[in-house]
Amino acid sequence: MGTIGQSRASQRARRIVAVLLVAFLLVTIPSIAQAAFQATASGSLSSSTYVIPAPASIAGSYTCGTRPSSFNLSLTGYGKVARATGYRLTVTAPDGSSTTQNLTGDTATLNKTSASAGVYTLTLRAMVGTWTGAALSRTYTC
Repeated sequence: MGTIGQSRASQRARRIVAVLLVAFLLVTIPSIAQAAFQATASGSLSSSTYVIPAPASIAGSYTCGTRPSSFNLSLTGYGKVARATGYRLTVTAPDGSSTTQNLTGDTATLNKTSASAGVYTLTLRAMVGTWTGAALSRTYTC
């Protein structure tokens, strides 16, 4: 019987040692792994903004019609804007209604009618993708 009791005591001692060893490993392994990732690095980052300017000029001619009042624009050119992917031309009539055209070339024709005579406003904006820039506006009285 002495042998069986001793083997139970030694098994119990082995289990206690195993539990302590597992607990020790569970506590120390994460700190070892974390120590491997303590390095720091740095890099440079540069960023900037681009404010889309207004086109510098509009060239062309216009005529006014009567009954109803109308504004007929023949655009022959405009000042280009760096990085622009397109241009948006808008004519606003005296009654507040407007007509907009996205330009695909250097020339365009745009007609706008209104119920009343008065001041027509021509607005040209450069576009970069879907973003629109500052407006170049001109007014014409018909």
